Amino acid sequence: MRAKLRKNEIKPFVRRVLGCGCPDEVFKHIETADLQLGRLTYQRLGIGNWRGQSA
Repeated sequence: MRAKLRKNEIKPFVRRVLGCGCPDEVFKHIETADLQLGRLTYQRLGIGNWRGQSA
């Protein structure tokens, strides 16, 4: 089982693993949520203005 990402690990993960080239300002707003689907537990990442909310 993989430990969940800490706040200081999210930006490098998004940049290196997911290949995001977005500007640094996007990372000013980060939300995480621990979710469960049956026996699977996972972490959802919300980065930037992903819900269409104004900054």
